[in-house]
Amino acid sequence: MCPASPTQNPQISVLTHPLDLNQEIVPPPNYRPEITISLFNNEQTALLDSGASVSAISEHLFKILNINPTQHNIPLFPLTNILLTTALSNKTVKIRTQIYLTFSIKNYETHGIFLVVPQLSTPLILGTDWLLENGVTIDYRKKEISLLSVKDKIPFCLIADHDPNSIINALKTVDISEDSPFMHEHLSNSVYESLPFETENNIALNDIPLSTHQQNLMTSLIQKYQPIFQDRPGLHHFFSYKFNVKPHESYKIKPYPVPFSRRPAVQKEIDKMIQWGVIERSDSPYNNPLVTVIKTDGSIRLCLDARKLNTIILPTRDASPPIDDILAKFNDKCFFSSLDFSSGYWQIPLDPEVRQYTSFLYDGRSYQFCVVPFGLNISNAAFGKGLEAALNNYSQQCPFPNDIHTYVDDILLSSSSFENHIITLEWIFHKISLAGLTLKLKKCHFNKQQIKFLGHFISPQGMVMDPDKVKALQNFPEPRNKKDLQSFFGFCNFYRKFSQNHSALLHPLSHLIQKDTPWTFTAQNKIDFQKIKTAFSLQISLTHPNFNIPFCIQTDASYTGLGAELFQIDSNAQRNTLSFASRSLCGAERNYTVTELELLGILFACQKFKIYILGYPINLYTDHKALTFLFSCKLKNSRLTRWTLALQEFDLRIYYCAGKDNHIDTLSRHPLGRDEQPPRDTPVILHYTLPPPVPPDISILFQNISHEQKQDPKLLKIISLLKTYPLPVWHQHYIIKNETLFIQKFKEDTQWSIYLPSHLVHKVVKFFHDYYAHVGPLKTAQSLKNVCYFPSFNKTVRFIVKACDVCQRCKPKTTRIAGPMQSVLSNNPLDKLLVDFYGPLPTGIFQFSYIFVVVDNFTRFIKLYPLRRANAKICIKKLTTDYFPNYGVPKSIVSDHGRQFISKHWQTSLKKYNIDVSHTSVYHPQSNPAERVMRELGRMFRTYCHQKHSIWPQYVPYIEWTLNNVRHESTHQTPSTLFLKRSKYNPLVQCIQFPQNDVTLDYNKKLILAQEVQLSKAEARKRAQTARLNPTMFKVDDLVLVRTHKLSNLIDKKISKFFLLYDGPFKITNIKTTNAYELVHPDDGTPKGTHNVIHLKPYIPPKQ
Repeated sequence: MCPASPTQNPQISVLTHPLDLNQEIVPPPNYRPEITISLFNNEQTALLDSGASVSAISEHLFKILNINPTQHNIPLFPLTNILLTTALSNKTVKIRTQIYLTFSIKNYETHGIFLVVPQLSTPLILGTDWLLENGVTIDYRKKEISLLSVKDKIPFCLIADHDPNSIINALKTVDISEDSPFMHEHLSNSVYESLPFETENNIALNDIPLSTHQQNLMTSLIQKYQPIFQDRPGLHHFFSYKFNVKPHESYKIKPYPVPFSRRPAVQKEIDKMIQWGVIERSDSPYNNPLVTVIKTDGSIRLCLDARKLNTIILPTRDASPPIDDILAKFNDKCFFSSLDFSSGYWQIPLDPEVRQYTSFLYDGRSYQFCVVPFGLNISNAAFGKGLEAALNNYSQQCPFPNDIHTYVDDILLSSSSFENHIITLEWIFHKISLAGLTLKLKKCHFNKQQIKFLGHFISPQGMVMDPDKVKALQNFPEPRNKKDLQSFFGFCNFYRKFSQNHSALLHPLSHLIQKDTPWTFTAQNKIDFQKIKTAFSLQISLTHPNFNIPFCIQTDASYTGLGAELFQIDSNAQRNTLSFASRSLCGAERNYTVTELELLGILFACQKFKIYILGYPINLYTDHKALTFLFSCKLKNSRLTRWTLALQEFDLRIYYCAGKDNHIDTLSRHPLGRDEQPPRDTPVILHYTLPPPVPPDISILFQNISHEQKQDPKLLKIISLLKTYPLPVWHQHYIIKNETLFIQKFKEDTQWSIYLPSHLVHKVVKFFHDYYAHVGPLKTAQSLKNVCYFPSFNKTVRFIVKACDVCQRCKPKTTRIAGPMQSVLSNNPLDKLLVDFYGPLPTGIFQFSYIFVVVDNFTRFIKLYPLRRANAKICIKKLTTDYFPNYGVPKSIVSDHGRQFISKHWQTSLKKYNIDVSHTSVYHPQSNPAERVMRELGRMFRTYCHQKHSIWPQYVPYIEWTLNNVRHESTHQTPSTLFLKRSKYNPLVQCIQFPQNDVTLDYNKKLILAQEVQLSKAEARKRAQTARLNPTMFKVDDLVLVRTHKLSNLIDKKISKFFLLYDGPFKITNIKTTNAYELVHPDDGTPKGTHNVIHLKPYIPPKQ
């Protein structure tokens, strides 16, 4: 139903009373209005249903009308994937046919698109699409309706509705191709204009679950202001725009020719624009060419080529605010809605005095715009002024003015609560309704937690680049000239605040757009071009500024450019980046001293981030110590003096951050939030140990392994022999299952393994090595034995793994321990637990800074618990609430002499469980077998976290799973097999079906074998420990890696133990002594200096 009409606009009604947020929404009485129509000269009743999204006809009536198709000539259009749901019963009906009907109401002929609905109790339903198309107003008090094109009122009857299934109120699914007849103009309008009642897609959103009461409030609000949601543009009631022109002579530009194939569509569009009041006939002496553009849906858009007109229009100074100013206003906002106007410019009337300038010719007739056309250089300003007049000083009248953000014809509403949000929505709907404007509902979004606005996706956490724009940048073709490269740079510059080293990234290509540089796009330029595209493929999130905490800036300067990062440290000690900034140096700036460059970087950063930081305290970090006393020293340099005076308006506190001071102790004593607890509603990290997924290429490879085996001549011969000849003796070691050849080769295992073709060996070995977190050759081989076999198995695996580039940089050299060896042995699981702390580490998610390591001494089963603080109370809680209930209580626990483990609380708590507490030797960590786990943890974290150290918590479950599912040399079993009694994990079991084992060991036999292996390994280690090691010797031209000594960094949240251990490779050019070698870079011969042998390690080039 359309409410009572206001005096300003007889077609739009407004209810001015506000919504009661606490009032339950009660549906109207179940009565429906019915009207009599004439259909093919027969009277028929039709239901006027403003709650129906579409118009519908019952399948029964359609069959009656279609008995004589030649007489009635009803156009039919097939449909696919259209589902309708009823309003009350929520039943779904599949629709396959739509028809085009012409009928009359009181001698007024009209038409509409009707969906043929099975089992529809009402013969005809005139839904919202037809009601809006004909401007129908329903007056329930007088029981009559009015149409825009009919002067007389038409009576209707109110009929009690006893069948709720007759009401259609939502299109559940629409999946239509572009060439489908469903895209008929009237029907497409009806579908989208009916969306105020389609709550699933627009109101009850998936990303913000609303309560039933909130959904009812939202539905009621949109239904209340239903008339403002139309594809047809409205017309501003109390504002018109008049532009000024320069002195000039009238002009008449020859019209562009329109192809005959487009002329019917162009004429139809012009007729529609006349009907809508967008254009009118004209006798103007001016003429601007008309351009026809084909839209994606096949329809025509008419555009005015106003280039000549724009040269005589005096520009206006009004403009939309800078995008960055708008994007800085969303802190603490969690509800977002965006409003988009229907052809916004066409809703602003053009003053009659200036309409003549917008005239154009078509088919010999002259027309002129009655509204602001698209393409004028003042169109943005005109709409902005019209919107300002409609909102009528919203900064003082709106209850929450800071929640409204306008840009051209887009309005974004952001609120901190649902109550504020719906109040703001109603206020702005009321203002839009009073002004006579309309919104395009298919481009409006309500109650979103993440919303697209001005090329960004905005959420409560921050903002990211629009993925569609990033995809367009990734698909940007290789530039063919300077203009193409400038367009690419413009694309990149729009998102430069997301790029940490933007200027340095674009610098290698920037010389190509210089005026006097000839265009040559070399192979190196292509590499640099791809690097830029790759850098923008990273999804970087920028946080909204919080003006209640200090801002921080970190600057850097080099002889090629300046860079800066604006960030804030929140209460959880997290570093949240707000923006990046950078620029290249000009010619004169490259001659500045280091101090001048560093200060220039600070000045650049402060000016770039001025809208954020001016008037707020700023902590600025620099690695140039001289700048820390910038404001207290007596400056002699005039340039430094000028820049210092320019910085006086900022509340700066400059801190020096040297690498030597950012050691691990400083990091562990970080004052911000390390001991603070997160909010109660913050979930603790879920500590699960699920196996990682198998990559798709490996999965597909093993699904097609039978085909790959037949490509190997040796395997093809074996398969042929097995299928052709009687069983030889060796046949018992081979089997063909599902066309795949399996072999039982390894003596210590009865598992059937896939016979791997030679051409896949390197790829599969590398996959298993990477899958199990870059374990060594022996563990990689043991994992592979469960799945695959190939000749020279151990030798090949060792060769491939030793050539792994990542492992060579991450793994330290192994050294023998001096002194007699005493192994720590156990006979059964839970005889002895070994515990220790790994850390402190860079603060990661949920403020985790330590790992509490628990190792079963016999099975080597490991549990890793990320912790915020390393104290006895937390460790006892982890043991008593997780470890003991899930795995059992141990007989004894061994630890080092850390303060947590010698505390009274630790010992008394464990003795309650009758656990024997013991400690290792003082200052001798090697006596605790858990130290070997520490070394392995360091190696694995270096592998995955060497670029960004603070992400280590997300790898803890994966590392724990890996350590528990690779064979341990002390037992020849996986820890999970002995501790959890699980079978050995096979990552390819989902890809291919393996034959059943003939023999399997029971659990007790596995324990006995593990005990025997443990004893024999302990004796072997003791014998090997006494053996003398040969010294490491290198030759000239050998390739070696050099041990790095990088320090921790407080500001960047980096820790030394996560850096790669080795750098290189480098080539030996001279042997100065038996322990000293001169090194150079192997590519360009750059000297690396002289290094001692203890810092060197041989480098094995990876196999190409």
